Amino acid sequence: MSASPGRVLYAQPAEDVVVVRVVGRGALELSPTLRGLAGKLNRYDYSPAYIIDLEQCPALDSTFMGTIASIGLHQAACRKDRTVVVHTDPTTRRQMGMLGLGYLLDVRPSEEGSDDVLEKIPAGVSDSFDEAELASQTRFERIAHMIESHEALIDASSGNEIKFRAVLETLNESLALEKPEGGGYSASNGGAGDRGSPNDVAR
Repeated sequence: MSASPGRVLYAQPAEDVVVVRVVGRGALELSPTLRGLAGKLNRYDYSPAYIIDLEQCPALDSTFMGTIASIGLHQAACRKDRTVVVHTDPTTRRQMGMLGLGYLLDVRPSEEGSDDVLEKIPAGVSDSFDEAELASQTRFERIAHMIESHEALIDASSGNEIKFRAVLETLNESLALEKPEGGGYSASNGGAGDRGSPNDVAR
């Protein structure tokens, strides 16, 4: 029996704020669910202010971090501010730091500033989180999502280009082999791949 991919919960305490709670490991299996949630909440020229809570998330892989980076890049472009990531522990901070995400994201350790952010959320919201729909993709869509996630990591920090160059070459070759007859794919439908190797980089 395969392990549960985890859950992505979300609440909107204010019209312009979204709190996202990651439950379980932030890995490629769960990454499309987070991406789908952001796709529902974002518009081309709009992003809410995201607060991503990792208190119940013990570790992150590069595909999931690429999805967080995509959210952060869009928020920075639309709002000129940073996505806040709260309740990080030494493992998740190290993983994000290895990929240079501290420049894009406002990363708060559990003991420094996380509660200050969450205290601004009105009482009762913590009891009214909804669960994002678990995304399901074809192999083609999953590989496409992995490509997009790793490209977002490069956009977030140019130092990631050399880390993921070979990974992206391999994924693009795999995508070409999986390409459906009659056309490409829509970026809005990208998934996350079942190749494990790219996600070992930041463990």
